[in-house]
Amino acid sequence: MKKVFNNSEVAHVWAQQNQKTGRNSNHSFSFDEKSIYSYSTEMARFIDKDIVLINCRQYSVTTSQHVSLIYAALSSWIHKIEVPYVDISFQSNIETNYRWIANNIQEEAEKLFTCNFANMQWQKEKIAKNVNWFNAYRKAVKTKPPEEYIKYIFGQDVTFSKIIHAVLTEQEIEKLEKREKRGKKAKIRKEKKMIKDAIIEIECLIDFCKNNSLSYPIKTYSNSSDYQFLSDYIGCLRNIKAEFENQKVIAEWKNHEKQNLWNTYTPYQFLRVSKDAKKIETSKNVKIDIKEAKILFARIQKGKPVHGFKVGQYYTVNSFVDGVLTAGCHKIKIEEINEIAKKLEWI
Repeated sequence: MKKVFNNSEVAHVWAQQNQKTGRNSNHSFSFDEKSIYSYSTEMARFIDKDIVLINCRQYSVTTSQHVSLIYAALSSWIHKIEVPYVDISFQSNIETNYRWIANNIQEEAEKLFTCNFANMQWQKEKIAKNVNWFNAYRKAVKTKPPEEYIKYIFGQDVTFSKIIHAVLTEQEIEKLEKREKRGKKAKIRKEKKMIKDAIIEIECLIDFCKNNSLSYPIKTYSNSSDYQFLSDYIGCLRNIKAEFENQKVIAEWKNHEKQNLWNTYTPYQFLRVSKDAKKIETSKNVKIDIKEAKILFARIQKGKPVHGFKVGQYYTVNSFVDGVLTAGCHKIKIEEINEIAKKLEWI
């Protein structure tokens, strides 16, 4: 049976629990039955078939990488509970772990009063996760928690409302409810403003399209309260505007009114004849001798293979597929090539 693995395999073989022992080549990462070690430190242990305790203390960069591999190897249905002690053969370690998880619950609950309202749901989920850890841990160690933490014990029907009533005082709950109400009102105000601003932007973009005789999709938007719909419509109109402005800038570049197109994003590159009519220039500022370009164009017209054809000193044609010539970082459509060929009277 194979017992020496790479680091990722060490974690995955251990997580399957089908082999008793294994290690990496330099003995820095190993497992022995239910426990897995980074160097000589126990980093995780199965305490039940669906519960793993993971050492949460800070260690070296290498050990932190080992812990990341442990997390990646464990199935999503397994409870991964972070505690200071994965060895629970001592009662003191069991109680320390209880206190650790309970303190995490309390600390996360206190953040409900300081976190951004937009992050409140995420914060609630973190609290619920810690409560689930507490109850899973209690089930596995089969030991009653310290008296002050009995309030964190829940059955299967646990709700966030029950959790909050266990974690917070009545005054804190009242304060939290008021904060949530204020946050909801602020969210409604923000959404109304976003909708109003979106409608204003749509009107400006439509005016732009009309003034430049651009076609655009017509949709009923003025009374819409669906921000996603408005946002999608804005995206569509912005694309139309950007395409028009791109074409304008490209035309200026082709007429030598602009030096380069570095700030213009397009998936394909463009061509122009240099002012001295001796070279063809690309929108990536590459200059090709017209004689070489004419030979390449002739091969394309005759349907001859152009793969590997040398263009200038540095560029080689990679492919000519579906009407697109690829050479290095350039992708040039055949329509662009034909346009230059007509200007130079090659066709």
